[in-house]
Amino acid sequence: MDAKLLTVDDLAARLSVKTSWLYQNHRNLGLPAIKLGNQLRFDPADVDAFIESTKTGRLTRKSSVCMTDSVRKVQRIQEVAKPVNANQQNPA
Repeated sequence: MDAKLLTVDDLAARLSVKTSWLYQNHRNLGLPAIKLGNQLRFDPADVDAFIESTKTGRLTRKSSVCMTDSVRKVQRIQEVAKPVNANQQNPA
């Protein structure tokens, strides 16, 4: 591992999300983290692999419109939230 590990602040800025969201969701998203005491660090190679794995489609023509990052983020959040919402709708 030659690259410097990313802090939560670094990764949150790179993904354009709040740090609190990243703390709450990194496990549900399957984003590997390294815990150093009470701090999290992220390997840039793992982050790159995660980003590649969450891409939803490829452009087939130059005139195709690419999905924006914010739309992808919302879709990913909805995927993560589905199990939580399903449990809340079926109270025991």
